[in-house]
Amino acid sequence: MTSKVVSCQECGRGKYGDQLEILTETDSCKNCAKGRFSDVDGYGHDATQTVEVACKSCMPGKWSATLGATSESVCTNCKAGQYSSTKAATAITECQPCQSGKFLDYVGASKPDECKDCDLHESQNQAGSAFCLPCMPGKSQPSRGQNQCIECSENLYSSTGKSCDACPQGRTSTVGSSVCKICEAGMRKVEDPSNG
Repeated sequence: MTSKVVSCQECGRGKYGDQLEILTETDSCKNCAKGRFSDVDGYGHDATQTVEVACKSCMPGKWSATLGATSESVCTNCKAGQYSSTKAATAITECQPCQSGKFLDYVGASKPDECKDCDLHESQNQAGSAFCLPCMPGKSQPSRGQNQCIECSENLYSSTGKSCDACPQGRTSTVGSSVCKICEAGMRKVEDPSNG
């Protein structure tokens, strides 16, 4: 009579075991949950411990929707303009956008304070952006962290989008102008008495 050889076999990568004396791999080896991975064979833990002990977590700033992941490479970075403080995040929706007026120019950020304010003379009206836009001629933004540039007032102009400057004597402009126009012959620049 031939005797059957029985041996204990390790759970493969991407799986973990949490029970003793189980006879089949299906019953004893479980897939690592989404947002987690196991890059070694034979990963196990006591069933009374939390699953966090069983498989390693994707770090904050990363996420994974893969069950039974076998390496950290399945953890995907949050895009530029987004961050996630969540450990073992399971979906891209856990990556939060930076607010408008801010930007983040690299991937895998884990904290909201990594979002930077748009600089002077720049703005960004979209949340979750990787960059800010310079103000167009005729506009300016004298403050940081703003979501829009401001049109230059009447009799002011901006040819570069950097600052709104007063029109020289004998010239005038309308709101949002990038140049000042010369007052035509027979006309002169007059201050509006209502702006008193």
